[in-house]
Amino acid sequence: MLYDRMVMDDQVNKQILDFLETHVPSGEAEWAVYDATLAKFRSLEEEHLATEEAEVIEPLRQVLDQAALTKLGRKWAAAFANAPTHPHPGGPSDAARARLLHPVVGLIDRMRDALTTESSSSAGGH
Repeated sequence: MLYDRMVMDDQVNKQILDFLETHVPSGEAEWAVYDATLAKFRSLEEEHLATEEAEVIEPLRQVLDQAALTKLGRKWAAAFANAPTHPHPGGPSDAARARLLHPVVGLIDRMRDALTTESSSSAGGH
């Protein structure tokens, strides 16, 4: 049940981030909606991270030795380094498919980010 809840949280948060990334407010009323949506995301993400810390990470600290924790930490850092940088609400939630696809999608996202940054820098310089 905890795993399913964490996956659901991730999916909801991806949808909210996708909304925030794809909507640019143009007036006061739209900014109010945007700000409320951002506040909802922050609240949900803070709850999600607190649950993850209390229900997943802390119990692992109680049962794993230092070598196992170090190995897990390296794997976790590698996963974050290769993770997508943009929300993909339609992406896989199950661990096996996510493990396979997230690094590929992450690479594409980072290439897109680099091109967008390069394009923005070039446009700003003229």
